Amino acid sequence: MSIQMEEKEQVDLNQLLNAIKSLTLQEIKIFTDKLQDELGISSDNLYSSRGILTESTSHNKEVEEIDEKTEFDIILEEVPSSSRITVIKVIRSITNSGLKEAKEFIEALPKTVKEGISKEEAESVKAQLEESGAKVTLR
Repeated sequence: MSIQMEEKEQVDLNQLLNAIKSLTLQEIKIFTDKLQDELGISSDNLYSSRGILTESTSHNKEVEEIDEKTEFDIILEEVPSSSRITVIKVIRSITNSGLKEAKEFIEALPKTVKEGISKEEAESVKAQLEESGAKVTLR
C-alpha cells in the first residue's frame, strides 16, 4: 500500500513541477509571494524552518566564492619580549628596512607590515613572522 502512495505522491509532485515550469515570470512572482504568505516566511530568511538551503542561499554562496578576497594586509599584533631580536630580523628582511626602523616598528604595535599583497605572499610572510614568535593577523 505504501508503494502505491509513494508513486501517487511522485506523480503529483511531477505534475506540480511541470505546472510551475509553464508559468511566466510574473506568475512565478505572484506564486512565490503567496507561498511566502501562506508559509509565514520571507525572502530575508535564507533557511527554511527545517534547515534546508533555499535557491537564494545557494546563489549567495556562489557570489561569495566569486568575490573571494585577492589582496591581503599583514598586521603585526604582538611580539613577546623573548622573541624581539628574531622578529626584528624578520621584519628587516620583509620590509627591507634598517635595524633602527625595524626596532621602532615592533615597538608601536599593532602595525601593518605589508598591504595589498597576494594570498600566497601573505601566507608566506605570516608563516615567517609566526615562526619567529610574533602574533600576526591577515586582513
